[in-house]
Amino acid sequence: MRMLADLGIGGAQITRRGDTPELFVPDPNGIRIQLAHTAYGYGTGAKGDTFPPTPAAAAKPAFGLKSINHVTLTIANGAREKEFYQTVFGLKVRAMQGDGVTLAIGEGTDGIVFNTAANNPATVSGINHACFTIENFDTEKVMATLIDNGLEPIETGIPALIKPLTCRVRWRQRANNGGGPTSPLGSAEVYFTDPDNLRIQLQDVSYCGGSGRLGQICP
Repeated sequence: MRMLADLGIGGAQITRRGDTPELFVPDPNGIRIQLAHTAYGYGTGAKGDTFPPTPAAAAKPAFGLKSINHVTLTIANGAREKEFYQTVFGLKVRAMQGDGVTLAIGEGTDGIVFNTAANNPATVSGINHACFTIENFDTEKVMATLIDNGLEPIETGIPALIKPLTCRVRWRQRANNGGGPTSPLGSAEVYFTDPDNLRIQLQDVSYCGGSGRLGQICP
């Protein structure tokens, strides 16, 4: 809180969830960010890192999710968003997709994504989608698994077709830093919507928002 105040960042507050203190701060576009210890896992205790015993899995899941690779934000002003995250948190540019920037969090492939050219005060800022990762990502197998679990495949690029429990593939091309010499077809990205129509992306654990078949090639 003191460091945020020293940077002139207002609106931060500490709340308590049981015995766990939690710190929240709004970014310049009004999106609420939580800051926590690296051990935090929404558990109890001072660091949120105390958990009950893990229950035995009832059945093998369709996907073994490994991480939340990135969260893509819809924002009103890209320039102020980029300045905020780079000034306050020191996030460096990992990849560009046209005007879309991926800012790196940590040393792995975690990051946040948004449009640096956004400039529309009427835009309602929020989370556009989150991206989960799996090992041994294969586009056809991923889509087949989603379809086997009741999701409907739709054409990409047609917003009117998007509804709960649909899935689609986007082949990101060179204009958006996709494909490249190692993958002339582009970089395959799988998206689906959950029962509440929230958008989720699925990618390989190596995905960094760059080029290559898996989007794994970043500068």
